[in-house]
Amino acid sequence: MQSLQVTIMIPTYNQESYLAEAIESCLAQD
Repeated sequence: MQSLQVTIMIPTYNQESYLAEAIESCLAQD
């Protein structure tokens, strides 16, 4: 079985404080 590759884009403008939280949220999803 081939591994699945996914691209996640998180558009943000002057919102660096939320970027880490957004990445963690994406990684936590099943």
